[in-house]
Amino acid sequence: MASVEEGWSIEYGDFLDPETAYELFWGGAIRDKQQFICPFCGADMTCINLDAEEQDWIVHPHYR
Repeated sequence: MASVEEGWSIEYGDFLDPETAYELFWGGAIRDKQQFICPFCGADMTCINLDAEEQDWIVHPHYR
């Protein structure tokens, strides 16, 4: 499966890369790591590690 570089944030109303989504989550602009849509096929996506503090990451935030 290919990696998706950006996802449509339902809460924010724009395309976000995982790093920006992480910053917005911790800044309070978005609240749910599952509120993303694939820009290619419209499937629901989750931003993995969005709600984990950076020192607790095993992998960097990414979409799945």
